[in-house]
Amino acid sequence: MQNQILVFLLTLSFSSCAQVMEKVPTEAPVLANTSVQSFTDLDSLWTKLTTTSGGCLIGMQDYRPGQQAVRGCVFYGSNDWSAFFQHDPTELGPFLLAQFSDTTTTTIHTCPFFSASAGELAVYCLQKVYRINWYEFDSFQAYDGREITSSDDQPQMWLQAILEDETQRMVMVNHWRHQIKLGPLAEE
Repeated sequence: MQNQILVFLLTLSFSSCAQVMEKVPTEAPVLANTSVQSFTDLDSLWTKLTTTSGGCLIGMQDYRPGQQAVRGCVFYGSNDWSAFFQHDPTELGPFLLAQFSDTTTTTIHTCPFFSASAGELAVYCLQKVYRINWYEFDSFQAYDGREITSSDDQPQMWLQAILEDETQRMVMVNHWRHQIKLGPLAEE
């Protein structure tokens, strides 16, 4: 019975979030200027994206091979997010790693649960850029497929707990540093 209630609440939360999302095209717009911007510009854009832009990831925070742009997900269809992701991965990687310790709540909602912390959102961005999920790294594979038991025992909370623990955060940073050296994985 408890699982049925949890499924109902998750479904209700997801559908209500999807209903209030701004209508966006399914493909991200192509920007004329694709040159790498300075770190300061990247920092300013990040601040805008995490504090004023708002929106929802509609459950699309994890990388999925073959994933297409999804209507309503802030990562797709937004000029600001397109500009952010057009930065060179070798610039984005170190910048995003520097955000991991930031526990500030952003204006980006992670359906069907809570607003993302800045560090958590940085991980989701790295997942999109490098095409690998945090729980696929050796040290965190125990989380892959782990059962969700409540809104406090689910992937978003697991990731936030890892990022808040300095030792675990550094383990994750080191996995990402290695991945950044290797570069983004090939499209599947």
